[in-house]
Amino acid sequence: MRKRIILLCVLFLIIWPAALSAEGEWGLQAGMQAPDFTAVDHHGEEVTLSKFYKKKPVVLIFYRGGWCPYCNRHLHAFQEHAAEFQDEGVTLLAVSVDTPENAAQTVTKDELDFRVISNPDAEVLDLYNLAYEVPAELVKMYKEKHNIDLEQSSGQTHHIIAIPAVFIIDRAGTIVYSYANEDYKVRKDPQEILAILQEGAIGDQQQFKRIRLIKHYVLGFGPWAFVVYVLLYTLNTMTLLPPILFMTLAGGAIFGPLVGSIAIMLGCLFGTTATFFISRFLGRRFVEKVLKGKARDFEEKLNKKGFLAILVMRLLAFPPWEAVNYLAGLTKIKYRDFFWGTFFGIIPAIVVQVYLADRAINLDLQDHRVIAQLGAAIVAFILLANIQTIYKKFKGDKS
Repeated sequence: MRKRIILLCVLFLIIWPAALSAEGEWGLQAGMQAPDFTAVDHHGEEVTLSKFYKKKPVVLIFYRGGWCPYCNRHLHAFQEHAAEFQDEGVTLLAVSVDTPENAAQTVTKDELDFRVISNPDAEVLDLYNLAYEVPAELVKMYKEKHNIDLEQSSGQTHHIIAIPAVFIIDRAGTIVYSYANEDYKVRKDPQEILAILQEGAIGDQQQFKRIRLIKHYVLGFGPWAFVVYVLLYTLNTMTLLPPILFMTLAGGAIFGPLVGSIAIMLGCLFGTTATFFISRFLGRRFVEKVLKGKARDFEEKLNKKGFLAILVMRLLAFPPWEAVNYLAGLTKIKYRDFFWGTFFGIIPAIVVQVYLADRAINLDLQDHRVIAQLGAAIVAFILLANIQTIYKKFKGDKS
């Protein structure tokens, strides 16, 4: 009996402090799944959280209400850094118990470009363990001394407001960062959230960081951005720094699928043309001196089928495109065949890569239009990759 009492006391000493600390802990913790919800925004439009984070990671901000000056300053601070959050590829969302009409006033007052979600019944606050019931005496004081009517703000009589909080939610719906503080005067600075994102809090952020750096640099040239990008791509094709794939993906992220493809095509054709002629001018005479026997015969055959040879090598990406640029210049292949073989051979890879880059952050596999467009791009790639077989069959049927 004595041992049991001692054991119970030990367990009590272990469990009780933990229970006390848990009781005062607000908000869900990092590593937990973000509860999905559907509510209306300041436009009165129905929105669902999962539809946002499946496209882009989400920074979810909970605030007390539009009547709170600390909340207004906090929301406005996020707005001041909205472009930087966009560069990081995340969506900003804010939630409070305010009615849609009051949420709309907050958007106008704080000049917000991001969605503000109205949750008068406080269900979302409950889901995220942020529902705080304001004591009756404080409700009375707010109304009498500060002219703040909580019931008018939410349209409800529950007197519940949100504990100020910020969550970062990745595309799998997992909370990767959590901050909540009962002291409404203490807020998480948006720059601190940006720093956390830049440090790679979200797994796929690092993957696109180099692309975003290129995008930010190019767009800094304003109306000359297109010309600068084409010039950079041309030089990149010749020097191989940075890896050409990042420049290609950046084209889609900067200009979108159509204009991005045109910019990349121009840069690629200028760059491959330059390397072709550099190689021919500097190395062709030497190759002519050393080529003999079967090697020379092979070169003659290659010259006769120059267009097809370049086309197939471009489509198969073997040898690597950069190597083909210089090797073709060392042979007798006509520039005309090199140009058109390159032009048609690079289309499938550019179309697919640029499209995927444009959709990388916004990709939503539940959108049937996206699946259809992606399928069309893959079919086009397969057809172009088999153009040699199709051409031979067509020629054989004709004869």
